[in-house]
Amino acid sequence: MKESWVNVHCIECGYDQSRRVSDLPGPDDDYECSCGRSAAMPEFLESERDLEVYDNLKA
Repeated sequence: MKESWVNVHCIECGYDQSRRVSDLPGPDDDYECSCGRSAAMPEFLESERDLEVYDNLKA
């Protein structure tokens, strides 16, 4: 099975990184950036495509 990756981006510090979807929290759980910003995981996804991939695998 192929692993899916999405781009994670923090609007506060500019953090940008590709992450495996399987390593990310669920859609109702908070993700915490290394800068301390914490918000629902979908708020950190960079594009609509990233959100679509994430939703398909975490739903």
